[in-house]
Amino acid sequence: MKNKSCISLGVIVCLLISIFLSMGSISIISTNNNELKLAGDPIPSLEPIVPSPNFDGIVVLKWSLVDGAGGYAIYQIDPQGVRTQIVYNTRRDSYQITGLTSGIWQFQVRVKYTTRFGESSNIVSIEVIIGGVLPTEPTEPTGSINYIYLIVGFVLIGGIFGFIIYRKVKK
Repeated sequence: MKNKSCISLGVIVCLLISIFLSMGSISIISTNNNELKLAGDPIPSLEPIVPSPNFDGIVVLKWSLVDGAGGYAIYQIDPQGVRTQIVYNTRRDSYQITGLTSGIWQFQVRVKYTTRFGESSNIVSIEVIIGGVLPTEPTEPTGSINYIYLIVGFVLIGGIFGFIIYRKVKK
């Protein structure tokens, strides 16, 4: 009697799943690497990284939270194209990364539920230029009526050295 009720219960569960699948209430979109993803899972949105380009090797990632998420995994792709999971599980909506070297870096977050991974966010990129300087508009000295001055700024972009010369004339 016990075997028959187990078989009947299994048949009922299979029938219910097939009904839900046919109604579109449940749809499985991927089962790669034993990871179950369901259609309709919300996708986190990773915000652009500012300032861009970055000169100190420190970036802050920010993303939208997803309802029901247990946390987020963070991935980085280094300038050589190697993808690494740098954070296994954070429950925050932002994360600071330090120690980046010069080059193009890419980042992505992925939703983690209690028993499975969810969708991955968009990928954001940032160019890091260690030692670079953003050129700034020169300030005018006070107390002078007629003057000409030059300001020379040092700029390092992608390993190319250059100078930016500002010339301002006030009459």
